[in-house]
Amino acid sequence: IRFDFSQPNIEPNKKGEFVWGSHDYDQCVNLCVKYKIDVIATIDFSSGWANVRGNNRWPSPTYPQTNVQVFADFSRTVVARYKDRIKYWEIWNEADLNHFFKGTPGQYTELLKVAYETAKETDPGCKVICTGIAVPERNNNLFYKTILKNDAGKYCDFAGYHTDARSFEPRLNMMEKAMSENNVRKDYFITEFGGGKEDFATPEIYAEKYITKYVEILSKGMVKVICAAEWASPGSQYDHESHINTNFTPRPAFYIYQTMTKKLGTAEYKGKIDRKESECYVFIN
Repeated sequence: IRFDFSQPNIEPNKKGEFVWGSHDYDQCVNLCVKYKIDVIATIDFSSGWANVRGNNRWPSPTYPQTNVQVFADFSRTVVARYKDRIKYWEIWNEADLNHFFKGTPGQYTELLKVAYETAKETDPGCKVICTGIAVPERNNNLFYKTILKNDAGKYCDFAGYHTDARSFEPRLNMMEKAMSENNVRKDYFITEFGGGKEDFATPEIYAEKYITKYVEILSKGMVKVICAAEWASPGSQYDHESHINTNFTPRPAFYIYQTMTKKLGTAEYKGKIDRKESECYVFIN
């Protein structure tokens, strides 16, 4: 399960004053531990006292901290609090989109660098994921190419990637091209996989299409695939993409993911067999 650990929610008023209960972070993390569900935590956004806008009203939190050390200190505090329960940290959500990040590629690289260094100092065994790139086709993938040129590859363990059923392959090719041009080689961590309701009208249809894409993604060398929504969000446009209901009961896609992970999690992809009636992928454990 992935959810945001945002500075405006946790450190909203002034530096060093933390409000962990505002969004039930401890409860959410502890529930995940109880149900043996890994958490992918996204550290992102800025509080009003730390950004140029001076308030916590959207879109002000999408501006980066004016002092990068503030983000470093916040990251250190969050990782230290949860290091016994969370091992995967994604740095900012979809920073290639102005809707979520109103900074430059250079500013993002600085945030990634200090977050990576403080996370590793605090918990050497943790894994850091570069921001999930959402739309690499925008400006010919300029954002991603620029952060790689700025050595972002040195400050992450995985390349974050957001995709959907329709655009998976062409976007993957753009990501691969950018890494190749900058002599970077990282495994991918898909921290969002979804699509519009025209693709997945119900949780059952989502589960059916999910299994197909899961296998296709593994055949391309992807290392992780997780749900797009944190858990069910009644009324949200993304509710159909969730794997888990609000009461932690599984949805159909959860069982698909659980089974496929157990069967193929350590398997090696060997090739594809073309058959008229179906597509067959060969994996060997």
